[in-house]
Formats: sequence, structure tokens, C-alpha cells
Amino acid sequence: MENDHDEIIAMVREDLKAFLIKTFEILNPGQGFKDSYLGKTKRLIITLPPRHLKSLCSSIAFVCWLLGKRPHARIVCASYSEDLAITFANERRKLMQTAFYKKAFPGNRISKTKNTETETVNTKGGRIISASVGGTLTGKGGGFIVIDDPIKAGDAMSEAERKKVNDWFRNTVYSRLNDPMNDVIIIVMQR
Repeated sequence: MENDHDEIIAMVREDLKAFLIKTFEILNPGQGFKDSYLGKTKRLIITLPPRHLKSLCSSIAFVCWLLGKRPHARIVCASYSEDLAITFANERRKLMQTAFYKKAFPGNRISKTKNTETETVNTKGGRIISASVGGTLTGKGGGFIVIDDPIKAGDAMSEAERKKVNDWFRNTVYSRLNDPMNDVIIIVMQR
């Protein structure tokens, strides 16, 4: 029985899809996971209707798995509001503090010196910055930027709101990449 558990831990350490499924089970006990998507690219836009696990997969599970696999990674996560960005940050911290995560990624622990609502640093020097779209990222950047719901669904029809988000993306996001040609940007939103 212990060998089965060790095999599962080894699998989630290496396989994002397995990690996503386990994350879903931890954060949504009693609900069944429905397999739907896994892909790789430097620039990715995920557009799905509400309640299709976009945020859980991209802003929580993927980010935690990535930091587990690459403990020195610098990751920026943004959402349309500070409240939503902090909610996702809290979910990431909750997952990273579970026995499951600690066993899957034994070298990746949240630092005791820097663990705030907007910045989580691990003991290997990796970090996750949480911010709102339009907010400041001065002096902060990374190799991975995940933008989850850059604009509220109700504001999507406003030309002024779209312009504000687009300007923030062009003027701020690209300048926060450590290596603009090779770093990753993922945008997750409704159509």
C-alpha cells in the first residue's frame, strides 16, 4: 500500500495532469474531476465558459506544480481585482502547505521570511507575485506570467475598460518578462 502511495507522489511530481487531478480532489472533496485540457506553449489563451476549472487549473494547480518542478521560478499571477488575486494566492498557499504537496515536492517549502497575500517566496528563491490587472509590478517580474480574468465579464463590452486592460498588458506585462522571447504568458478568461 505504501508503494502505491509513493508511486502516486512520483507521478504527480512529474505529470501536470496528475497534479491537476489531485489538486482538484483536495480543494473540492466529493466532486468528480472531468478531464478536459492539457497543453504547452509560450503564449497561451484559454477561453472557456464560467465554472470549467480555468482558474483552478491555471492559477492554482499549474502555478504550484511549476514552482514544485522549478523551485527557482519567478511567477507573476494577475487577475482583474486584488480580491480575486488574493483569493488565488490563498488557495495556492493552502495547497502548498498540504502533506500531499510537501511529499510530492519535498524541496519546495514556503519561506517563513516572505509569505504575504501578494508575494509567496519559497526556500529555494522562487516566488509567486499576486497582483491585480492594472496594478503596479514595478521591480517585479518573472519567467511565467499567468493572467486570469483580465477583465470582469460585465466590463468586457466597455471600450474604455478593454483599452485600459490592453494598455496595461502592452505597457506593463511585456516589460515584466525576464526573457521576452522565451518566457511564458498564459491568459485565462471567458469568451
